[in-house]
Amino acid sequence: MQRTTRLLARLWSAEHGISSVEYALLLAMIAGGIVISVDLLASAVSNEMIDTAALFGEDDVLVGENCGSEGGAGEGGGNTCE
Repeated sequence: MQRTTRLLARLWSAEHGISSVEYALLLAMIAGGIVISVDLLASAVSNEMIDTAALFGEDDVLVGENCGSEGGAGEGGGNTCE
C-alpha cells in the first residue's frame, strides 16, 4: 500500500508529462486554426474568381463540384452549373 502511495505521489508531482501534453494541445489548436483559415481563404478566393468572371461577361461560370463533366464551359453559351 505504501508503495502505491509513493508511486501516486511521484506521478502527481511529475511535470515533464504535463508540459508535453500542453505542447500537444497547443499544436492541435494551431493546426485547427490553420485548417479553418485555409478553408475560409479558399472560399473567399473562389467567390472572388466567380465574381471576376461574371464582370468580364463569362456565360460559362461554373459553380459546384461536377460542372465540368457534361455540358460545362466551352460547349456553347449559357451553360451555368449552380
